[in-house]
Amino acid sequence: MTRTAPSESLEAELARAREQQAATFAVLKAMAASPTDDGPVLQAIAENAARYCDAPDVSVLLARGDEMRVVAHHGPIPSATFAPSRIDPTSIAGAAVLERRTVHVADVTGPEGESFPQARARSAATGQRGVLASPLLRRDVAIGVILLRKLDTTGFDARQIELVEAFADQAVIAIENVRLFNETKEALEQQTAVAGVLETINASAFDQQPVLQELVDRAARLCEARLVSISLWDGEVYVTRAWTGPGATPGYAGHLVAERRAPGRGSLIGRTALERRTVQIEDALADPEYDNTAMQTVAGYRSLLGVPLMRDGFPIGIFALERGEVRPFTARQQQLVETFAQQAVIAIENVRLFNETKESLKQQTAVSDVLRSISRSAFDLDAVLQTITEQAASLIEAEVTSIFRREGDEVVTVAQFGQSGSPSIGVGARLPIDSLTLTGRAVASGKRQYVADAREHPELPQDGATVRLIIPFAREGAVTGGLTAGRRVRGPFTDREIELLEVFADQAAIAIENVRLINETKESLEQQQAIS
Repeated sequence: MTRTAPSESLEAELARAREQQAATFAVLKAMAASPTDDGPVLQAIAENAARYCDAPDVSVLLARGDEMRVVAHHGPIPSATFAPSRIDPTSIAGAAVLERRTVHVADVTGPEGESFPQARARSAATGQRGVLASPLLRRDVAIGVILLRKLDTTGFDARQIELVEAFADQAVIAIENVRLFNETKEALEQQTAVAGVLETINASAFDQQPVLQELVDRAARLCEARLVSISLWDGEVYVTRAWTGPGATPGYAGHLVAERRAPGRGSLIGRTALERRTVQIEDALADPEYDNTAMQTVAGYRSLLGVPLMRDGFPIGIFALERGEVRPFTARQQQLVETFAQQAVIAIENVRLFNETKESLKQQTAVSDVLRSISRSAFDLDAVLQTITEQAASLIEAEVTSIFRREGDEVVTVAQFGQSGSPSIGVGARLPIDSLTLTGRAVASGKRQYVADAREHPELPQDGATVRLIIPFAREGAVTGGLTAGRRVRGPFTDREIELLEVFADQAAIAIENVRLINETKESLEQQQAIS
């Protein structure tokens, strides 16, 4: 009987150890050279596994949900798994992933291959016989598999299986390193983006538009979106206020700017507003409730993400992101857009508070000017009333304001700022008190008369003012005059503007009453002096 000399056995072990060290070193070298991309590392693992495990063909597959896809391959055997394949226990790779253990079959056509009909079916097409699959385990979860294939039935020995399992561990380390690097890089990019937006908010404290544009630009870049927009609530619908479209189809911009969306389930903006939470539509064409087909046809988007801009429980705007392919947005991307939405609300709120403060200061200044005029011109009613009409017109941006007094069955205009569209209306003009005019109705009823669009009331005189408001004032229950305001282009008066006009009407009534009392006191004094 021939025995192997101890020195020969030791030399063989040393040779195998050197080979394993060389293989490990080659993979570690690939990992050091590619810290941000696991592709070269996995390819190095496939090549070294083939070389040192005497396998003509090696593949590395990664799991995505219930499918696996080949991400690295070395060898001549055709692979049916380059396309995604389901993780199935009837395949050797699938069994290794599901059972989280190495599976070795020396001959898939033999008895031990009966449990793997998929492997047998492939053997008929590729000629593969021996198969070894070792799972890639991360925290006891299989994220992929290394698959070795032979054209013969010699199988793999214990040392080769051990080496493949070591390669699997290295593959997991490489994948984890790249994942952590990308997450760190992504977190840094997001922090930089948030800081950049905050800087823009600080630099544009009184203008929300630069902030909104900054937000959509950054969201498009960081979330890999083809088109991003922010729509704001205008009181009736959501209207696009900022957008960017690095991948938008030609002509889509016009549709986007003209788009008006009310709350409802048929569109991304409408559904997000209705549900008042983040909404993701993975595929607009496969969503049974999505019926905004006209926009989808023009834009060609598939995956959608909507995030509401919430203030006091109400969605004042909608952040909308679109992709041209079916590729849902990740949880981290959703979280980033939600942060951007909060920043958008801050910017909008800052501008709103600034404008309200500015408007309040302007109104207080106007009221003070009128009061100062009343104080300084107690005996000059015309000057006081003229100041009131000018200040009122300036604050509410009206084309014409006027003050009238009642004289018997008529009203006479005593002060006016701006030009009316009718030549018969001006200082000194008289109108009868009847139901044919808003002024007559206000005097007769003692109630405010307001028309948001005079064109819808053909029975009224069409003097060019589309929006008309008449506020009467009274003394001892009888109407003595009133204030009128009209607009031609800017739109209806807001509640705040009407409230402000009522303040000016009160001031006009005070000024007229002061002059009346002064005149009565003066007249009484003159009579007393005459009697004396």
